[in-house]
Parts: sequence; C-alpha cells; structure tokens
Amino acid sequence: MADPLSIAASIAGLVGLADIVFARLVKFGRSVKNAEEEIRHLAQEINLLGGALNSLERLAQVLKDDAFDTNLRMHNIDDCRETLKEINRKLEKLEATSSLMKQKLMWPFTKDRVKEWLDDLSKHKENINLALSANSLDAMLRVLSQEGHHATEILAEIKETRKIISRIHQDSERLKVLNFFLKYNPQKNYDMSIRLRQSGTGIWLQKLQDFQHWLSEPGSKLWLKGIPGASKTVLAGSIIESALKRSTEAIPSAFFFCDYKEADTHTIESISAP
Repeated sequence: MADPLSIAASIAGLVGLADIVFARLVKFGRSVKNAEEEIRHLAQEINLLGGALNSLERLAQVLKDDAFDTNLRMHNIDDCRETLKEINRKLEKLEATSSLMKQKLMWPFTKDRVKEWLDDLSKHKENINLALSANSLDAMLRVLSQEGHHATEILAEIKETRKIISRIHQDSERLKVLNFFLKYNPQKNYDMSIRLRQSGTGIWLQKLQDFQHWLSEPGSKLWLKGIPGASKTVLAGSIIESALKRSTEAIPSAFFFCDYKEADTHTIESISAP
C-alpha cells in the first residue's frame, strides 16, 4: 500500500471508471430494444456503486493524516475494479463491433451473465458501505482488505476496541483530573502495541489455562519474560485488551508500560498514578 494520497487517487480512478460504464449503459439503454430492463438494473447498480465510491474517496481524503498499516491491500477495491473493467471491455467491444458493421446495437448478454454482474456489484457496494462506517484510515483499509463476512467481523472488532479506549477519554473533567495525576500516559504505548499486532498474534496465550486463571481469579499474578525483540510489548497489548473487555464501572482495569527509553516510567509515582 502506498501513501494516503495514492489511496484516495486509486478510489477516484474507480469513480471515473464507474462513470464511464454508467454512461455507456445509458447509451445502450436508449438504443437497444431487447433488454431495457436488464440494462436499467445494471446502470442503476453501477450508479449506486459510483456514489458509494465517491463517498469513500472523500472519506479517504478526510482521514489522510491518520496512521495506518502499510501492509494492508485494498482487495475489495481491486475486485471492484476488475468487475467494472470487465463490463466496460464488453461494452466497448460491442460498441465498436456495431459501429464497424453499421448495425443496430443488440444486447448479447444472457440474463444469467447480467445477474452475475449485478450480484458482484451488489457485493462490492456492500463492502464499500461497510468501509464508510470506519472512523480511521487504518479501520477503513482493514475492511477493504478483507472479503465478505470477514470485513464485518473486522469492523466490529475495531469498533469494540475503540469503545474500550474511549472509556479513558469520555469525560473532559475526568480527563483533566487524570492528566493532573498522570505523570506519564501509557495510552500511546498501548496504541502502538495494537498497531504492531498482526492478525492472530497472542491467541495462543489467551487460550492458556494459566492466562484464563489470571484473568478471572482476583489477586492472581502472571509473569511473562522474553529476550529483547521477542514482541513482549505486542503481547502486553493483547493482554491489556482482554482485561479491558472485562472491565466495568464497578471493576475497572489499569495498565502501565515501563519503557527503558522513558525515565518517567521507572518511578513508583508514575506507575501508581494510573
């Protein structure tokens, strides 16, 4: 994945392609007499898809300053482009053949083929509308990098994670009090550990009986050790997330990161402040 501007430009190019296909279908709809209903449905679906893509482009522009995982690929956008290119190639070829032979335009595609296109376009539109629910560039890209129901699961997970994090920031007065006592805010360490985490990281740990015992048993302790670079910070983020999901107003959760690069994290005052 390239920079945010390239992401927006890629989506914008797809908007332009949808416009071209829509215009060709409108032209065919005026000339062809044997498939008006099929052409109308196809043009309508592409017009709706183009509108969703246009909204997605604007969202990408708004979120362009957000941090995101550069390894993510917009598979859903690529699939959408292939569908539109295929329809456009067919229409372009049909248009050229009719012009060359100086014959009246005829609609050569079967109802089954048109239905396949309609199904594909509907699926692309659904995925794009799902991505429009994202509130960060990374979340948007994670949805667009998945297929079908996986995209729904990813977005639900992202929303749940953000809901957990927002508990720290939900009230301005509480935030002022928090900042007064908080010598060092560990939230940035937690956010970084979540960003660095790959899909599936830490699942093995969460399945361990010792971990489940620590998570559910009051007063229990858990000690993990590892060499530098062994992804302890990433695992810590996964552990904290599991604890926060169980957190309630009556039983809150607190966390802290001791960072060798930050002297402020080495004192009892800082550690006990959260």
